[in-house]
Amino acid sequence: MLYMPLTIFFVQDYDAAIRAIVGEIILIAFYLLFRYYLVEMGINKFNHMMLTVGKYFYIISLSSFVLGMYLYFVKNIDYMPLFYPEQHDRVLGGIFNRWTSMPRLTGFSLGTYSFNWMSSFFILMFLQNKMYKWAFLGLACSLLTLSMTFILLLLIVIGYVIFKKGKVLKATILTLLLLGSGLYFYKTNRWFNYIIETRIENARTGTGRFEIWEFVVEKALERPVFGHGINQLKAYLDSYHDETIKSAHNTLFELFFNTGVIGLSIYVLFLVTFFIACYNLDKRLKGYYFKGFFLCYLVFTMSNTGIYIFDPLIFMAFIFLYSKETEKIKLQKRFN
Repeated sequence: MLYMPLTIFFVQDYDAAIRAIVGEIILIAFYLLFRYYLVEMGINKFNHMMLTVGKYFYIISLSSFVLGMYLYFVKNIDYMPLFYPEQHDRVLGGIFNRWTSMPRLTGFSLGTYSFNWMSSFFILMFLQNKMYKWAFLGLACSLLTLSMTFILLLLIVIGYVIFKKGKVLKATILTLLLLGSGLYFYKTNRWFNYIIETRIENARTGTGRFEIWEFVVEKALERPVFGHGINQLKAYLDSYHDETIKSAHNTLFELFFNTGVIGLSIYVLFLVTFFIACYNLDKRLKGYYFKGFFLCYLVFTMSNTGIYIFDPLIFMAFIFLYSKETEKIKLQKRFN
């Protein structure tokens, strides 16, 4: 993040670069202030606050989505002009698109991507505190977003948890039952069949991502060492794609295009240190949830761009808080 402003010397669109640099400054300030606030608050107060926020997040999100479905299917209101005056593909708490015949839950967020960023955080928080009913509610809400990214993340994290808990046989039986139920509805229910068929069709191209990734890598290789400069990709995508695509939908490719091999190498180093921090926390606490946080971060950034948004910083501040607190406890035990 700190290296990207230096690439302004290689940019063509200085306005876009300056906007991004200002955004980076705001993000860094937010992270430092949020991190300081968390440390002052402490783990116990932070956990209580986030668990409470998580409950309201799901209650409001699901309630607004159900109300939006009612307004659409019963009252024939297909968008909410009060909240989205220029968008006719939204319902209250959800969004339509060309891939589904029903709204995808967005809830108390701007979109499915933002919702699942926060949802994965709250689900792991609930699991860590053994609040399984709320974790299940969060899981159900995230599945209603019909996000292929979240489904992939879910499979990875659940597989990891099952392996760590040694519940392979029970998990296999449950998986077979779920697959059998899904296959039954796929064969007998026309709407469910349509949803699955459209999602599979789009999964073959990564919902259009694979084509974009190929283009981004091709252009990145034109200036592989230093890149094209901060926040320069959108101009290339505007001339390439017939839709409003603002990013590469992949953090690695976005960084490779903007900052070249140098910036990409710095980011990979960050990922390594981030994983080590999560691994050490799980080792100290004899758990596995922090590696789950890392998996969430990794999967989301591989399918979306996590450079210019606040959401990943919440993950990092959370890891910093626990690292600092567990190190403090470790030192206290040593001197006592």
